[in-house]
Amino acid sequence: MADDVVRIGIVGAGRYSRNRVLPELRKVPGVEFVSVANSSTESSEALARDFGVGRVAAGWQDVVSATDVDVVFNGTQAPVHRDVLMAALEANKHVLTMNPVAATSQEAKELVDAADARPNLKVRDFHAFPA
Repeated sequence: MADDVVRIGIVGAGRYSRNRVLPELRKVPGVEFVSVANSSTESSEALARDFGVGRVAAGWQDVVSATDVDVVFNGTQAPVHRDVLMAALEANKHVLTMNPVAATSQEAKELVDAADARPNLKVRDFHAFPA
């Protein structure tokens, strides 16, 4: 991570992420939103405009592989969680994900094993609670 700045790439941001998670992350000193890939180009552009995100990515793979992203925030739908999280870990990124982390116990075990193999990375599952 660059100095005291934590550069976050956003992959997926539905209503809960937009209304609860991202506003709170934005309040943290040193947090910078650098890239976003949402469900459509239009929603990515709107999120970038609303939260001051540096660029709109063509897809989640571009967010995960970006060299200026330190942390991947995964706010996608559950069926995509495993792929995004595994790619982020393989790209040596810290991850913050919405629950559930995986669709099956086998996928969860794969993710735990991948995280355990990278003790230098932080992995956090954010449990969403009703507003």
